[in-house]
Amino acid sequence: MGTQTLLIGVGGIFIAHATGWLTFRVVSSLAFIMIALVLSLIMNQESMLYVPVIQGIKTPSQNPPHLQNPERMGMRYTEHWLPVKGETGLELHAWFLPAAEEPSSAPTILFCHENAGNIGLRLDEFRENHGRLGVNQLVFDYRGFGASKGAQPPSEQGLVADARTALGFLGELSAQGVIDGSKIILAGRSLGGAVVAQVAGAPMDELLKKHEIKVAGVIIENTFTCIEDMVDHMFPFLSPLGPLKQKFLRLRWRSIDVFGKISLPLLLLSSDKDEIVPAGHMHTLKAAATGAEFCEMHTFPQATHNDIFQAGGQKFWDAKRNFIKKVTAS
Repeated sequence: MGTQTLLIGVGGIFIAHATGWLTFRVVSSLAFIMIALVLSLIMNQESMLYVPVIQGIKTPSQNPPHLQNPERMGMRYTEHWLPVKGETGLELHAWFLPAAEEPSSAPTILFCHENAGNIGLRLDEFRENHGRLGVNQLVFDYRGFGASKGAQPPSEQGLVADARTALGFLGELSAQGVIDGSKIILAGRSLGGAVVAQVAGAPMDELLKKHEIKVAGVIIENTFTCIEDMVDHMFPFLSPLGPLKQKFLRLRWRSIDVFGKISLPLLLLSSDKDEIVPAGHMHTLKAAATGAEFCEMHTFPQATHNDIFQAGGQKFWDAKRNFIKKVTAS
């Protein structure tokens, strides 16, 4: 009896020791993985947000044939290289797509695209704009994206400067009589929406006066409140880091801070099934738009992050068309 009890006791001690060691190994491995992941996020955060190359494709000329230029989609266009003021050798690659009818009096959309790929990959949408809205379009690639010059990674300040450069170029087209400079619409989706928010939420009087143009309205689709909120959504295990997270986060894009400073008419278009940016971000931005002349918001139950112009259906196009007509009527 005593011997049996001793063996059981010794076995219990061994099992407890083995279990404790196994637990230590598992916890240590998880801690190592967590630390490695956090370090990777810290080091690679810019390359995670700015993605100019998709599946080895960077420039429009490398796209599938029908996405290499607007002509392949049946649209007239002119190609332009826009020098960025104060940055030697930095030029942005842009396409100007005139409206099918009376481009000199049609509204003009300046579009800032999402965080990945080049302008050619958006030609399906540009064709829809062309046919459904009857607008001119100026589309461009940010520095380091597409065929635009500039090294990677870019910066928030740099991308905002790129958008302002494109806006200034519309002044040149207006001075040449190519477009009506009083009917410009700033539009952006996802990261492009954050770019547009920063441009529209900052003083533009000097830029607009210099080029004798007017921004009539702003359209923003599926964008985020700020990068910090996106980090909390995508990597919730980092939330407990609190102030430490603020120290290593170099990316900001705080649209939530500038939305109240936008005085222009606003149109917000949001996908209820957005799998990348939670739809609540757009509702938060809508509530923050206290300084806008007016702010309309439309939601689309079946749309996801990138297919809003398709899954949104006729409601999407009616919202855009009516907004553009309303803000350019005068």
